[in-house]
Amino acid sequence: MKKIDELLQFLWERRTDNRVFIYKDIKYGYRNYYIRMEIDDEPDQVDNTYSTGALRGIFKGYSNNLSIHIDNRNNCINIQYNSNIVVEDDTLIQKWSSILEEYIVDRNEEEFDNIIEKAFSDCYRKDFHRDWKIKKIFDEEDEYL
Repeated sequence: MKKIDELLQFLWERRTDNRVFIYKDIKYGYRNYYIRMEIDDEPDQVDNTYSTGALRGIFKGYSNNLSIHIDNRNNCINIQYNSNIVVEDDTLIQKWSSILEEYIVDRNEEEFDNIIEKAFSDCYRKDFHRDWKIKKIFDEEDEYL
């Protein structure tokens, strides 16, 4: 269990790396946390044609990922790369579930702002975007009064 904790800590410290993804899912009323690390390939020396580049993107899929799934329904940690390891350790599950939940909750506010900003700015008619920006400005001014 110590090795798994060290691996989780190692990936946690590198959570800002563009190869590391942390996300959450809820199934059957239980929280599931995922840490996925993409295995980066050596860049090609030769320019790809359209077909080989497109196929590489499709087939790269899940085979080039180290995946750690913290499953609160079954109280286990599932680690996958070329094979699968399932570990049951309540202490480790609770520790990392708490850490990841706090991280995701903090990140959700920023993600929400990004989603709304992108959706409203992509509209042809900009009235939603303008009204949203004005509302945010006036709401911020009210807080200072």
